Amino acid sequence: MIRIKEQIVLGRSSYLVEASDSKGSFIARNKIDYRVETVSRDGIDYFLLVDSAGRSVHEFFVHLNYTMLSKSPNTRRTAAGRLRKLYEYVDLMGLDICKLTSGDITNFILFLQKFSLSNGEFRIEFAGKYNPRNNTVNQVLAACRNFFRDLEIDCPALMEIKQLHIRRELDTDMAYQRDAAYKVNLRESHPVVKVPKYVSVEEFKTILGIIRKEGNIMAEIIVRLMFCYGLRLGEVLGLTNEDVTERRITGGDVRPVLYLCNRLSDSNFQLAKNKNRPVTKDGYNSPDYRRLDDYVAITDDFYRFINEYIEVKLLQEMKAKRLEKLRADTVVKDKYAGPNYYIFVGSRGGRLSDVAWNRYLKKVFEQAGIALDKRVRQHNLNHRLRHGYAMFLVKYLHLPVRDVMLRMRHKYVTSSMVYYNPTEADEFELKTRLAETIYDVIPALKETPSVVAGRRK
Repeated sequence: MIRIKEQIVLGRSSYLVEASDSKGSFIARNKIDYRVETVSRDGIDYFLLVDSAGRSVHEFFVHLNYTMLSKSPNTRRTAAGRLRKLYEYVDLMGLDICKLTSGDITNFILFLQKFSLSNGEFRIEFAGKYNPRNNTVNQVLAACRNFFRDLEIDCPALMEIKQLHIRRELDTDMAYQRDAAYKVNLRESHPVVKVPKYVSVEEFKTILGIIRKEGNIMAEIIVRLMFCYGLRLGEVLGLTNEDVTERRITGGDVRPVLYLCNRLSDSNFQLAKNKNRPVTKDGYNSPDYRRLDDYVAITDDFYRFINEYIEVKLLQEMKAKRLEKLRADTVVKDKYAGPNYYIFVGSRGGRLSDVAWNRYLKKVFEQAGIALDKRVRQHNLNHRLRHGYAMFLVKYLHLPVRDVMLRMRHKYVTSSMVYYNPTEADEFELKTRLAETIYDVIPALKETPSVVAGRRK
């Protein structure tokens, strides 16, 4: 009889394996303990999977640090944690990872769901009271598929497709292919996802007033980038002086823009979402590194404001040694291009970190009397500013969802729909406006017949 007991220490699981004979006498004990370790070199994070004997798993290293190297560190870290589950299961069951059968995959799913498996010869006892959600299990299976495809491991039971979904965007003729529905995937519930409460126009006025009273030019630029232009925090903190420039548009006019891209010199908190990050500097010349494809148009006055800040606060007032801490890779293909620097500065002279900025913004929100949700981390304050930009597009500009999608730089309309999170007052105003519009189209609705006059005598 083999008894496997899960142990969780500091959020990481390991498994104690005890073997006994038919009489129940103890025979042997073993511990299955896989851990993911991170090694940083030349500004790049490398992930290793270390087995119970302290050996690094070679295939895991190749997949995470070669095939997936262009992905963000958070994406790779998440994939590493999911693949660790696969190796734990294979080791516990004594299986060959290259020869998993349909029954093995079925039991793997039960293992991920933390069902206490038992077949008379062995028993697995899991720690904790709760089972993972179905979408969590499916995400692990998806990570395993990517891993198997990369290593060209044949696993039909995991790859078999049930059907293919084609979805059509709302209010558009755009159709796109959803992820294939795999036979082994569990059915997921799809609750309505809402982003955090947004910063209203009046609240933003208060925030801006507090920042201007302090004379904090850098903070004003940052909050305006998020609220007025919808930038994410990572996109803001990764901006350099060469990203603030002009672009010649169709017709020959030159307009001010901000280019959004990822650089090798970026820290993890400076990465722009859904943008390639080259592995080497040669990657800047790759056709996949299309920096000029993603830009945000800004107004002439704001362009002058940012450039004045760069010239005065950054290039003139900062000492050379401190300025060197802000050095960034240059990706402009111009042999006459000057040095490039990150434009937002921390208190110690280096690049402004997300931690330092969040600490400052929290104080501003408190001074503005804006409620903070201290229990839910994802209700972050920066996202409320970006959400405020989305609601401004809907509430004040009355833009259709397709236009909101383009300005939010989403791939699909469905991503933009979750940003529509109106307050009760917003809903009342929209419904009132709808009724008034109907009255304008059908004036006869305003001529309500008298109820008293229509009564029988």
